[in-house]
Amino acid sequence: MESWKTGYMHEFDVSRVVLSNNPSLSSSDNINYDVVAISGVNRALEILKSGSKTWTSIDKTLDLFQDVIYYNDMLLAVDIYGRLVCVDADNKNCREIVARRRTAIPRWLRSVYLVKSSEGKLMMIRRIIEDHGYDHNYSIRNKISS
Repeated sequence: MESWKTGYMHEFDVSRVVLSNNPSLSSSDNINYDVVAISGVNRALEILKSGSKTWTSIDKTLDLFQDVIYYNDMLLAVDIYGRLVCVDADNKNCREIVARRRTAIPRWLRSVYLVKSSEGKLMMIRRIIEDHGYDHNYSIRNKISS
């Protein structure tokens, strides 16, 4: 993973990690799995393939990712704008599923999450923090899309 110098060294700035398969559940020594991380100051996607010793960047043109999930054998990632992409780990590229125009990040948008519901549906949850003036009165609400 990339290291950044911003006053001090960010040797490992990782905000999220997911596994494609659980290697400890296999009786075989030849199980294939991927480890995918959101890392670095720019919150880019990195992948570590089973058997590999180095991380590889996935589509360096995309960044500011908030969450990543394996869902129905697909690797999905969402950025701060709510753009949902399907990641092809073998070719290290992404395909947009839900497009969002890249604009200035609003102060009130803080986090976007991908969650699998108990019914097996994929949901995107956006945490919105609204500032109600100079008295530091904030409200938090969640917007759910499925």
